[in-house]
Amino acid sequence: MSKNITDASILTVGSNIIPCLPSWFLYLEQQDYPLGRMEWIIFTTEDNPEGIQKTYSLIEGSPLRVRFFSFPDRTVRQCWDLALQEATGDVIICSIGDVVPAPGWVSGHVNVIKSKGN
Repeated sequence: MSKNITDASILTVGSNIIPCLPSWFLYLEQQDYPLGRMEWIIFTTEDNPEGIQKTYSLIEGSPLRVRFFSFPDRTVRQCWDLALQEATGDVIICSIGDVVPAPGWVSGHVNVIKSKGN
């Protein structure tokens, strides 16, 4: 049985991030970092059933390991706390929804943090 190793946990948290997620899927799926060694954790405070369903459809069709949570009764700060608790990676990369990850974004963060020995 192979052990699932997560080097990087990518956290995206916000109150209006669902419209940004299709672009995020596209850019994260094209990263040069091995998809099997990263996870993407999404927390939103949105109460948008149609958007939430579309997000689950994107997750089902993606090679990324994604965990998605919607907590309309929580604040964004509370969702950041929850997202940090969910993270399993050695490196935690935090971002907001409207900052799209450029090519090499994940590997760049991982390399810098690991080179510092943290």
